[in-house]
Amino acid sequence: MRILFIYIIFISNLFSATTKTYGQFAVLSSRYSLFQPPEHLPVWGGGYIGIDKRDTRVKGSGWNVARYIISLSRYDDQLRKLNDTVLAGGEPVYSSFYAVLKKSNDSIWFIYIEPAKGSNIGNIKAVPINSTTLQGGNAKTLALGNQVNMSLKFFGSGDPTIYIESSPDTKIHCLFINTGGDEVFLAGFDENFTTLWSGRQKIPGYNGPDITSISINNMGETFITSIKKDNTSISIYNRQGKAEHKKLSFGSIHPTDIRIYNTKAKEGILISGMYAETENITGVFSAVINRKTYMVEKLINSDFPEIIIERLGKSFTKKGGIIPDYLSWQIFERNNGTLVQVLECKHRLGADGLSGTGIGGPITASFTDGGIVFSHIPRYVITRMTTTDNEYFATTCKDDFILFYKDHVSNLQKSLDERQTSLNGEKDGVLVAAHIGNDGKVNERVKVGSSGSNSTENIKMYMSNECLAR
Repeated sequence: MRILFIYIIFISNLFSATTKTYGQFAVLSSRYSLFQPPEHLPVWGGGYIGIDKRDTRVKGSGWNVARYIISLSRYDDQLRKLNDTVLAGGEPVYSSFYAVLKKSNDSIWFIYIEPAKGSNIGNIKAVPINSTTLQGGNAKTLALGNQVNMSLKFFGSGDPTIYIESSPDTKIHCLFINTGGDEVFLAGFDENFTTLWSGRQKIPGYNGPDITSISINNMGETFITSIKKDNTSISIYNRQGKAEHKKLSFGSIHPTDIRIYNTKAKEGILISGMYAETENITGVFSAVINRKTYMVEKLINSDFPEIIIERLGKSFTKKGGIIPDYLSWQIFERNNGTLVQVLECKHRLGADGLSGTGIGGPITASFTDGGIVFSHIPRYVITRMTTTDNEYFATTCKDDFILFYKDHVSNLQKSLDERQTSLNGEKDGVLVAAHIGNDGKVNERVKVGSSGSNSTENIKMYMSNECLAR
């Protein structure tokens, strides 16, 4: 049950906030949530620590007028609050650029940025947090603001701005800062957040938003993939910060996005992504980067089936591909080691694009021994929010891959090949669990409960009674 709670702790705002799934069955990537850390962390000995960030404003100009008031809370395994504390006496002394809890070995650290003038990035600091009392220890400076020497130029494009990636054993960390210029700031740290290396870096072919993924292994190697037009590359930084930059060739396909999802495999670095023949996304792929030659090997790719393109229609597709503007995707690894991609299409409503969002049903691409098998839940949801958040929650159960999503109740009585009823608002909405088998096909759709605020309990009960009991 403890693994289950790592999932469900995020689901209370499942369909109004970015989907987050962490813990043993981690989301390995998502265009819109790759650089979003969890708001609660499981702690050694049981229970969780949560962070609450209350937005506020101070006088002045630039992005640094946006501040956080931070409080921490401690919960038991049943999510009952045990105690809480407000940091800095409730004063808004934390920049809204970045403030997170990070696990490092068996310790919890609070990482934050001090405000600076205008839109400049200030000093970046780390404070160890006592998991019982929630009191902080002595702060460590991870990077000085004048050392980073960057200012924020934009917000909200889905691209990374400030992020700390951790190794699977959480003993090595890499700080990444990107503000859209031709350089990034990188720094490596050990489990005590002692600096191993740091500095501004130029990545060949890099231009701000072109970074697609960051991964770090237990040896302290940091891997960064980037795409600039037809130039796809991977940069490898060792534990001392020494860099190698390698171009990658994918033959006849042109990747538009790449994610590293495994750096520990014997055969090399495992990657997956999407590609395009025109300006639109036409298919998905997986491959292995050979660690000795950096050749792309074992490339498997497939275009989206015509039936999915037809179902999505002109709102989401053009010239035989999916319009990439509001396309989000995630990578999951099943319990048996096979890969699943989940994609979700969105388009803005109204002439100004601010009248809401139309959301197409999730598409899954299962990488099986027989090739790539696609499934599509052809539902259509209209929301009044202009959101780029994922509108589903995905997890694994035994040999099944499960998507939880909202749908119109009448669609459960229809086959996926029939015309589906659109869901507009909460009326007639239900929470559905779709089971996708090892063959990549939807083999079961089950009503889990209503689509209202009790989504957490509904998923929790379903996972306990229907899934974990199998």
